[in-house]
Amino acid sequence: MIPPRPAAPPRFTRRDAVSAGAGALSLGTGLFILRRVLLPSRLSPEERETFAAVLDVLLPDGTFPGHRATGVLAPLLSELESRRQTRRALADGVRLLDREARARGAASFRALPEPAGAEILERWSSEETGTIRRFFFQVVRGRAMELHYAHPASWKPLRFGGPPQPDGHFDYAEPPRA
Repeated sequence: MIPPRPAAPPRFTRRDAVSAGAGALSLGTGLFILRRVLLPSRLSPEERETFAAVLDVLLPDGTFPGHRATGVLAPLLSELESRRQTRRALADGVRLLDREARARGAASFRALPEPAGAEILERWSSEETGTIRRFFFQVVRGRAMELHYAHPASWKPLRFGGPPQPDGHFDYAEPPRA
């Protein structure tokens, strides 16, 4: 009787190498998309400073208190970073601002003089609907204004004594004063 022939070791062919490379590329691309789109990162300390510079343009100190007096930065960042869609727009928007500032010769958006920063944000406000720039501007400006003017420190220069409730209107039976 002839002994059985030992099985030949499996060969690794060129087709196997191409198939493995394509699989690795697909996996890497999928992980990149997952990381970039579905799980965007929070802002770095430098990007937070850029975001604070955006608020300096939108709510500057002057006749009225700015965003630093009302403490808008921390709650706004917390709120925007808590939802995936706004976290992605926030991160992308800050990076785009810094990129535009570098195109103008500044190290970052923070280093731009105020008129140039205001010009960039004004241009972003009129971008086409659906773009990251427009979404970033609308969400950041809208929510920053809401948080800012909800703070009592912003009411004094407006001569606003506060909401009428829960106290109510005590002079409701009297005619309006001119």
